[in-house]
Amino acid sequence: LINHYYAIVLDKFVANRTGMGESGEVLLVRRDGDNIEFFTPPRYAPADSLTVPMDSANARVARLALEGGSGALITADYRDVVVVAAYQYLPSMDWGLIAKMDTSEVFVALKTFEIVALILSVVAAAVVTSAGIIFTVLVSRPIRRLTDAIRRFARGDLKARIAIIHLDEIGDLTKNFNTMAGELEKEITGRARREVELLKVSLVVEQSPNVVLITDNQCNIEYVNPKFTLLTGYTREEAIGKKPRILKSGKTPPEVYKLLWETIACGSEWRGEFCNKKKNGELYWE
Repeated sequence: LINHYYAIVLDKFVANRTGMGESGEVLLVRRDGDNIEFFTPPRYAPADSLTVPMDSANARVARLALEGGSGALITADYRDVVVVAAYQYLPSMDWGLIAKMDTSEVFVALKTFEIVALILSVVAAAVVTSAGIIFTVLVSRPIRRLTDAIRRFARGDLKARIAIIHLDEIGDLTKNFNTMAGELEKEITGRARREVELLKVSLVVEQSPNVVLITDNQCNIEYVNPKFTLLTGYTREEAIGKKPRILKSGKTPPEVYKLLWETIACGSEWRGEFCNKKKNGELYWE
């Protein structure tokens, strides 16, 4: 069973950057050989630049995420711009989830605070020290809560959410995480449900008392069920990649085959009879 996504579908999970300022980004990445591939287009990169070498210096945060880790750090991103980034590995998908903002934007409030602290330190050094401690606690606590929720989500707790307490940049980042987690939960749950349905269909086809044969649109056989191998004598390995003409007996007029392929190629249903030939040369009707 193969499940695939169009990248444009995943874009909606990370497109909402409300509260992440002018430079904020949320990215989904995965391994692609010796490279890192962006599932979703980077905000500041050309649409055709979706990979970076795994060992490049500005791929550090993506590499850490894909190595099974989680955390936050200050580093250069794919633009060689210094950013504050939080990352988390999603083991069930083998993806990395990254949220980041430029340090120049993240710490603008801190720089303002430093100027005020420098002025006040002349008259009230003790007050400035206390204010710094309070500021650190207020900033670090919501970040720890956000990191904890990301870890719980990565471990399979799809209901992991964070209560929004502060209406500031961290609060907006928390809101964005909750929105993205909700969308991912819907997609993951829906995918699991579709996989169960596909498994049911697969079991029915495998155990069917009728011959089932599936080809691509070039008439190459892609699948045969056990009843096919039992009736024709061809093993799966012998049949897959071949065309159904291996069963031709010469008894069926060419016009019948032409009508069959024209009918099913346009999405309609064809019914009829064939006189076909088994691997041992024996003829049979179906």
